[in-house]
Amino acid sequence: MNIKHDILDLLSYIEPDISNFPVYSIKILSLLTQTCIAMESLFKSILKANKFQLSNREKMDIKIYSRLDKTHKLSDFSVGISLVLDHIFEPFISFSNSDINKISPVFYHAYNASKHDSFGSFKRASFENLLNAFAGLFVVHVSVSGIGFDTDPAAILPKIREIDVDGIKVKIDSYESKTNSFFNLVGTPSWSDEQRYDVDWGSITDKSSYKNLDI
Repeated sequence: MNIKHDILDLLSYIEPDISNFPVYSIKILSLLTQTCIAMESLFKSILKANKFQLSNREKMDIKIYSRLDKTHKLSDFSVGISLVLDHIFEPFISFSNSDINKISPVFYHAYNASKHDSFGSFKRASFENLLNAFAGLFVVHVSVSGIGFDTDPAAILPKIREIDVDGIKVKIDSYESKTNSFFNLVGTPSWSDEQRYDVDWGSITDKSSYKNLDI
């Protein structure tokens, strides 16, 4: 993912430390914009796949996207960034706010403000807001597919494993996948029995077995 590579490149110039969270620059503003646009596209694709329709008085904005908290529990996710020690990111914690006017995440508010007034809101395009936005993009990916976009295998390593066959120890070859992830999932949603569902894998190709989410 190019955004990830660009952020890793940025870390060659900005030490990933909490003390540098207020740092802002035109490069950070550009990356914040790219990250939020990618996030919006993912939100829209989820809504489109579930045939969501706006009412006449609604517009596609963060208040609409926040409705996905009902189905994806985005506010329950918390992540750590491997290079930023002792800090937990909760990018969508504001989605749990009962006040609709306070539901926009800080990073998204900064993105919107800088988009409409890049000069007056330049300082809001901070390193902290960029990392929160990137963590948010990761969370949305995980909520949809169960894996993040940065969990590509870095190496498949051969390994000798010993098993027991009728009391006899037998050594066999196996493989161990090593991954190099930028993120670590710290907190994930819990689902009640009523919220869980089973899939009839035998009829998975039958579209009648799919059900749109109630968003």
